[in-house]
Amino acid sequence: MDTYSSANFEDNQMFSDGQIKNVKAPSSSINLHSNVENFTNVENFSTPPAYLLKNEKSGKCLYLKEGKQSSHVWQALCDDTNKTQQWTHNENVLRNVNWPEWCINSNQKKDGKVFYISPCNPGHGNQKITKHSLSRLRFKEKCIEGAGTGGADRIKMMKCHKNSTQRWSFLPAAVPPVVAPTVSAVAPTTVVAPTVPAVAPTTVVAPTVPAVAPTVPVVTAPVVTAPVAEPEEEMEETAEEIAARKALRVEEAKKAEDEAAEAVGACTIL
Repeated sequence: MDTYSSANFEDNQMFSDGQIKNVKAPSSSINLHSNVENFTNVENFSTPPAYLLKNEKSGKCLYLKEGKQSSHVWQALCDDTNKTQQWTHNENVLRNVNWPEWCINSNQKKDGKVFYISPCNPGHGNQKITKHSLSRLRFKEKCIEGAGTGGADRIKMMKCHKNSTQRWSFLPAAVPPVVAPTVSAVAPTTVVAPTVPAVAPTTVVAPTVPAVAPTVPVVTAPVVTAPVAEPEEEMEETAEEIAARKALRVEEAKKAEDEAAEAVGACTIL
């Protein structure tokens, strides 16, 4: 296995995007066979442009119906936004943009044989297609020929000639539009008020005041002293005198009771 030290690689040049740039050698030894398959292949370091291949006679473009082994290559009305019609011509192979693992291929070399696709294998003779004079595409000893002006048809290989059925234009494919990054719609944040526990209003209880009955002054009724009976005179009273004296006593007692009742009534009002 060949290896080269950094001293041998110092101030060497690397191919990048078709440009030659000075690079500093790495600090350790480089194994050219294991790190890079082909250091001298400029196109390995660039993304080749995509084209539509338009046939001059039919006005249609090469396209691929499906990306699977042995699918045929056809012509259809040109659509520069359709990646199944876009091709890159890199390392002398025609690679489909929509299915970049597939390339135009044929193991035939007789007139009228059609083309199909196989996994890309640059450098293999069955996939080598080169640009030739008069806008022709050369394959082995033949040229790629398109169909006439009829419906979509498969391309085929034919002996090279100058007719327009073998002339192809490389038209730049449409540049994909720049898609703005998707911005997720953010729902407005709902501000939730803090939960305040419901507090029942405090009931102010009036202090209990014991009911005190108003003090009623006790009015003492005047003591009515019954008149002391005078000693009877030795002379006997007549019946009229005795009756008059009793009536007087009853009247005085009645008067005393009325005065006592008035006094009690006055106290009650107070």
